[in-house]
Amino acid sequence: MEEILQYLRSGGDVGAAVDTYISLTPQEKTTLLEKIGVTRSERVALFLSKILDVTPERDLQKSIKKLLFLLKTQGIRVEEPKISGESVLRKVETVREQMAFLSNYDPEDTRVALLVFEIKKKQFIFIHAVSHFSKGLIELAAMPLPRNQLDAILQDYRERATRPMILAPIAPKYASFLLEEASAISGSHADDLRSLKPLMAGLKGPVQKPDDISNLPVPDETRSRSLQAILSDPMVEPFMLAWDSMESDKKELDGAINPSSIVLPPHVVEERRQAFVNDLVVSDKLRSALRLLKRLLQDYAYLFHAAQEFDAFKGIVDGLRDESFVRDALLFFVKKSFEKKEEEKEGVLVDPFKQNPPNPPYPRSR
Repeated sequence: MEEILQYLRSGGDVGAAVDTYISLTPQEKTTLLEKIGVTRSERVALFLSKILDVTPERDLQKSIKKLLFLLKTQGIRVEEPKISGESVLRKVETVREQMAFLSNYDPEDTRVALLVFEIKKKQFIFIHAVSHFSKGLIELAAMPLPRNQLDAILQDYRERATRPMILAPIAPKYASFLLEEASAISGSHADDLRSLKPLMAGLKGPVQKPDDISNLPVPDETRSRSLQAILSDPMVEPFMLAWDSMESDKKELDGAINPSSIVLPPHVVEERRQAFVNDLVVSDKLRSALRLLKRLLQDYAYLFHAAQEFDAFKGIVDGLRDESFVRDALLFFVKKSFEKKEEEKEGVLVDPFKQNPPNPPYPRSR
């Protein structure tokens, strides 16, 4: 803001002043207009005419037009604003650098999204966001950075994204969609995103919403990878599904497969486990997880495409045309979560069927 006031007081580059104005929040813009409203000069008139084209907020547009009208009535020459057609803001941002990155989920069900866009030459806005699979946006930070600092930060992120974690490039426009989607789930950071929205108006990319992902091109000879192979991929493997009733459901499952102190044969245990999990997956308890899991699969399809693993990408895109695909994926993750819980248990009875050599408590038929 001080850079703009300096321009209005002693001259300077009007383009730089306009660029600085674009980077301000709506509240800062309002404060600036109040400060310069008492100044009467052709320099102020020129600045106001320029920023009118790059101001998307209607209330601010009205304030600027009012100030221009007052200057004109006092005999000050006012450059007629050109507000028809596409805005100057959009034209400027289409030629400026922008990029975005998305990670896969870690074992804590969180992932990071990075969004970077140039606001003026070699000056960028860097946005870092962490979201949780079911809780939505849990961390959001935005800061202006010069080119050299931005490169260093991005390099640090890349070095820390070691397998199985990845950091894949995505469309900047889709990154902004992910931020708003995660904010809606968490119910937080809405004001922060609202203040950033005018700056993100010019974001581009072939993918702007989840349905666009299925239109990404793949080689003609690409075959679909199976769901089991996709969900067992190192990129997906860190993700562990959790839900609100998980602990109580695990206790109920334990009671079904480990009644009292009796050790059941493996095939009976497996039958009971399968029946319990099947019933759980179709219950209302996991309705929310089922919906969120579809979005997870869409985003993983995008990550697979970015990694040029086109068979996995095609496997998800083709699979999502079948309603049972997401439910089968949910079944996979529920089983995986229960198995993880069983591995963490301590003090369980020794299972004679898992001894080597096996020593069952009763003779087996030959």
